[in-house]
Amino acid sequence: MTNFSNLFEWLKISNRPKHVKAGIIIFIVWITVVLALTSMSILQAAFTGTMCVFVAMCSVEYIQKNIDAEWDWLDVLSGILFPLIVTLIIYLYGVFK
Repeated sequence: MTNFSNLFEWLKISNRPKHVKAGIIIFIVWITVVLALTSMSILQAAFTGTMCVFVAMCSVEYIQKNIDAEWDWLDVLSGILFPLIVTLIIYLYGVFK
């Protein structure tokens, strides 16, 4: 990897853009519903949302594995990349404010 544009080339392979979109949608819906219906903090909602997205991505990989595909951890990573970054930003904001 010689430059920054090659750093995330793996995101363009296979159906990973779909995993990214699904992860973002699940995460945003989760955060919205949890904040509207519970008394969780934004950090707690973001953390549980990240775990929810992780479970969803693993479920998709499990289904794909059962139809003779290979388990791909990079697909799971691509799905939880956005939630991880957002959760880390929320955590760091709380630490340094």
